[in-house]
Amino acid sequence: FISYSASINSKQDAKFIIDMVKGMQCENPATHLAYAYRIPYGLGTSMCEYMEDDGEYGLGRRLLDKMKTAGSSATILLSSRWYTTHIGIRRFKHYMDTADEALTRKQLGPNYVE
Repeated sequence: FISYSASINSKQDAKFIIDMVKGMQCENPATHLAYAYRIPYGLGTSMCEYMEDDGEYGLGRRLLDKMKTAGSSATILLSSRWYTTHIGIRRFKHYMDTADEALTRKQLGPNYVE
């Protein structure tokens, strides 16, 4: 499990970050790369929000909720996993642990859980 976060200002920024993370994983692509982002628009009182589960049902919503709870905006949060064995529902704890660390650092650098 690895999570990343970065500051963004537009949907184009979000796409660039997603593509960059996928490119960093080109030798060994993740089984799942879920993400969510929040971008303020207008006078900053409205928020453009998007989430993607990438096959991990509900993970995008969890990432988005985590960002809302933290009060994060102008941010993308990505979380990836390489499937090796079935670990059931525990996988969401690992996703969220790495996402917590990534959101705290808010830099495009990996945060691992072994």
